[in-house]
Amino acid sequence: VSLPHSSSAQYAVLPHVSQDALQPGDLLFFYNPIHHVAMYLGNNTMIHTAHPGDTVHIEVIADFWWDLYVGAGRP
Repeated sequence: VSLPHSSSAQYAVLPHVSQDALQPGDLLFFYNPIHHVAMYLGNNTMIHTAHPGDTVHIEVIADFWWDLYVGAGRP
């Protein structure tokens, strides 16, 4: 899969997926304007890192994240 570097450009080129149709491997996009992306793992969990070089986190997608959620794309 070839994707642009920026998360907003990734969201622009990927087919969008509704929240109720998420599948493992879908990319989740956050903030407006979009500047954060995570990968959906299934069972309401995601994998992401806050900053380049930071520790990778696997976490439940809490209300905090859903409040910042913009949409999802399927690579």
